[in-house]
Amino acid sequence: SRVTGRHRAYSDLDLVVRSDAALSIETLALLDEDFADSDLPFRVDVSDWHSLPPSLRAQAERAHVVLSGAGSGLEAIAGTEDPADHR
Repeated sequence: SRVTGRHRAYSDLDLVVRSDAALSIETLALLDEDFADSDLPFRVDVSDWHSLPPSLRAQAERAHVVLSGAGSGLEAIAGTEDPADHR
């Protein structure tokens, strides 16, 4: 919803890190900690592309914003999930 502009006050940002290799648990934990300690006014949920089930990969492919991309070996995509989508 943050990607499409339909977010609400409680909407989080789903951030998927897409890289050549799976992220380590330690790296994901550090990212989670850094976002939790940030001044962002919303929660950021960080996921590794390699650990997403096919249905979530398809959802991310349909609606996303690339934050860093081609040639770097690392791509972060912001998704559209909203807690209301899980009702």
